[in-house]
Amino acid sequence: MLLIVQACSSGHEDEVEPVVEEKGFTVKVFYINEAQPDVEIPDAGAKVYLYYGVNNGELVRGEFQAGGEVVKGDITFFPDQMYRIDGDGMIDITPLYEDKEMTMLIESNFYTTRLAAGYFRDLSRPINYKCLFYP
Repeated sequence: MLLIVQACSSGHEDEVEPVVEEKGFTVKVFYINEAQPDVEIPDAGAKVYLYYGVNNGELVRGEFQAGGEVVKGDITFFPDQMYRIDGDGMIDITPLYEDKEMTMLIESNFYTTRLAAGYFRDLSRPINYKCLFYP
């Protein structure tokens, strides 16, 4: 599967809300379907890829490949960590590094060709990150 990695920007933008809350790095991933446009459904099985020391600008317009690899020109970026979203739409993550910038790519399980990107410059403070994929 080849996809072009872009930040969440389209006609009806997927919502991505980083919010600082209690200790820990929590990622929540949900989707909306056309049959129930007011219901957020957990995107169970969605994949979360973490790239340390990489800013999201380095990945934009790269080719997203299986396993979270992103190829841009002659450079291949490999994820440092990979997680799957649980049935409740959430996963708690312990970052490998708190002192490095990190880009996160989320691959929707429901909308199989959809990606969302998040960028964090400082991981020393707690983060609660929510991604919502729209039809």
